[in-house]
Amino acid sequence: KGESGARIRSLLKSAIEEEGIDHPVVLSRYALLLTAPILAPAEDVAQAEQLLTRALQLDPGHVPSLLRLATLLSNVRKQHGDAMSLLQRAIEADPSDKFEPLSHLAQLRSNAFNDKSGAELLYRQALSRHTSPPLATVRRFCDFLQRRLAKGDLDECDSLFSWAVQAYPQNAPLFCEYAWMLHNCQGQQEKAQALLARAAAANPLHPGVLAAQGALMESYEGHKPESGALFLRALQLDPA
Repeated sequence: KGESGARIRSLLKSAIEEEGIDHPVVLSRYALLLTAPILAPAEDVAQAEQLLTRALQLDPGHVPSLLRLATLLSNVRKQHGDAMSLLQRAIEADPSDKFEPLSHLAQLRSNAFNDKSGAELLYRQALSRHTSPPLATVRRFCDFLQRRLAKGDLDECDSLFSWAVQAYPQNAPLFCEYAWMLHNCQGQQEKAQALLARAAAANPLHPGVLAAQGALMESYEGHKPESGALFLRALQLDPA
């Protein structure tokens, strides 16, 4: 995946800088790749901002560019008001599909403005628009529920995770997130262990699943050779 991403980034860079392609889709996609690393270099972030600004000059209603620039302004520049304005523009740009703008706006209201009630309303509006909502938004809402911990939140989070692992049975990190929610927030040891066993059966060489199994085993049963073996196997598969 790393080599493929680097290749795509190289092709887009060449298309923009050498071939002079000036199209919002190309500009926006390259900006996304520039800011993909968690600690992207400042010069890449600045270039991404310029690319997204140019994309919106070409097409003011290009929703992916609006969402990406809003994310950059909020997460990196801390310009939360400007980010909110861009998300509102994204909602108005395509009234038939408000799902992604609504979920991004919910996250912004929760994280930047601490508006939990407003965020919850927006999350529910977004989720109500799809019988099979994108996994990223389900995860955001589950994280929101776990952080808020109001009455009934964990039960709803449990239901959402339960639906998600059925819809995405090969997604090992999702199983790990669900297991740790059960372990940390609800104390359901056996259910968490069973969930990780399912993940391991579907992804026997996934280091995250092996590490999660080892951590869960150790937290409940103390240090055992079995948990140490799981940690060692995870490190062998992914030394990072």
